[in-house]
Amino acid sequence: MRNSYRKQLFYNFFILFFLFILTVIVFQYQRELHSKRESLENTLDNYASIIDNLIHKQWKQTSDNVDPLEQFLQLVPDKELRVTVIDKNGEVHFDNRYIDFFEMDNHIDRPEVVKALKKGEGSSIRYSNSLKKEFYYYARSFDDYTVRAALPYDTTTIDILKVDDLFFYSMSSLFVIVLFLLYFLTGQMGASISRLRNFAVVASSNGSIEGLDLNFPSSELGDISKKIVEMYGTIQQNNEKLETEKKKLYDHLHALQSGLAVFSADKTEILSNAHFLMFASTLSSRSVRKSDDFFKLEEVKPIIDFVENKQKGDDISEFAEEKIQVSKFGRVFNIQAIVFSDNSFEITIQDVSEQEQAKKLKREITGNLAHELKTPVTTVQGYIETILENRDMDTEQLFFFLDRAFKQTQRLGELITDISLLSKIEEAGHLYQKEEVKPHEIVHRVIHDLDYNIKQKDIEVCLSVNAQTAFIGNPSLVYAIFRNLVENAIKYGGQKISIELLKESSDELLFRLYDNGPGVPEDHLSRLFERFYRVDEGRNRKIGGTGLGLAIVKNAVLMHRGTITVKNRDKGGLEFLFSFKKA
Repeated sequence: MRNSYRKQLFYNFFILFFLFILTVIVFQYQRELHSKRESLENTLDNYASIIDNLIHKQWKQTSDNVDPLEQFLQLVPDKELRVTVIDKNGEVHFDNRYIDFFEMDNHIDRPEVVKALKKGEGSSIRYSNSLKKEFYYYARSFDDYTVRAALPYDTTTIDILKVDDLFFYSMSSLFVIVLFLLYFLTGQMGASISRLRNFAVVASSNGSIEGLDLNFPSSELGDISKKIVEMYGTIQQNNEKLETEKKKLYDHLHALQSGLAVFSADKTEILSNAHFLMFASTLSSRSVRKSDDFFKLEEVKPIIDFVENKQKGDDISEFAEEKIQVSKFGRVFNIQAIVFSDNSFEITIQDVSEQEQAKKLKREITGNLAHELKTPVTTVQGYIETILENRDMDTEQLFFFLDRAFKQTQRLGELITDISLLSKIEEAGHLYQKEEVKPHEIVHRVIHDLDYNIKQKDIEVCLSVNAQTAFIGNPSLVYAIFRNLVENAIKYGGQKISIELLKESSDELLFRLYDNGPGVPEDHLSRLFERFYRVDEGRNRKIGGTGLGLAIVKNAVLMHRGTITVKNRDKGGLEFLFSFKKA
């Protein structure tokens, strides 16, 4: 676990001050020790100087003149003082602690003597083989000899050399006091840094700083922290305004009935709406799964060439635009490109065939409705007339005609139900209550309800819809959309039906449903959503249906503020692309 800033700061100061105190203690210890040794050696040096004077005045290197030296040594306060006189060759001429000093070993190699001969004086602490004890030796070199003074290295001498403990106690007390001060100061500084860190964590995720402790001290660090918090507040306000404007832009973008996409100079998508992907896919038999697939479509090559030529040309002062019209699969699209001064560009695709189809549809509604109603009514009327005119027909034939008449009335009922549903969607769509709808659940219910038909034809159903995806809509109408499309694929498709959620944005869902059947002739595609329109009249009569299923699908999609298109797949089969607004 990472330490807090306060702990790190405290540990750093602690180590720094500890090293400082340790340095001072070691320095002072060495200084005190040197001072103590210097004091002791000064005392021994004084003895050596006195002995040198006595030798020059009274002792002429004959044993007859030793008495004054012995008398002096008896008067010395340090009764344990040992004095040795050594000539330049290392021979001992006097030692007050060793009677037979003339028999002593040569002292030329004694450390203190070696130092004295080189530097004039020297000292050492060592064991004496002659007296069998440790001594603190001090030797001083004179013209003809070296005088060595020594004291036993016992508790008395050790105490003399011992450094005063008061200094260590003082430094220890100072260390403890400073530690308390450091703890207090780092606590204050650490608290400010911790508050700033907590603020930075929240700010990095663009979160709210409400409830955070942002009380900073009156110091330079506090002033900097307050300024940072102030700047973040200003940025948050600007971001909120920017998000509001951005939401308006996206709402407008997705509210457009046109497909729109904006690309950077290198053709990377900046933003797009679902209509763009849907219309781009409708423009070509080539599969379009993402926005940059648009640039692979042959149908829009003039637009792509225009964009590339403008990007290669001279600087564009404002923007350049180009429009083309493409007719495909019975639909007409206006495509516009705008190239901006930074070589980014915008592509819009507008389906302009909708209005014309709507007019045409209205013109044909009356005729189609009359035709579709007339057929079952005429059939029922014919069967009843036959029964009335042949009152003596046998029972089996009677029931045959009644059964046929009943089926026609059933068809008439379905037709009236579908017409009523269409009318209600178109004229009273606001009466449908809306709630949360999960497409995954709806599609599973449709597949379950049509399970018999699916198994009878041995059809494989592939489903790729996120179970968590949801939007606000009418469950019964959404069910009708998926059921009619699946029923249509079962009747006219091949051995495979695929349902997938192609794209999900913040406010829109785009679905694709296709089969691997024979598809529909190109000249019929634009009319599939018309009421009562049939590609093959005879085949459709035989298979059944009112001819209103896809019209219901289209109107139900429109009621959910979505769009729907249809095209033949290049690999075979019919493909429906349809969208829903999430709210």
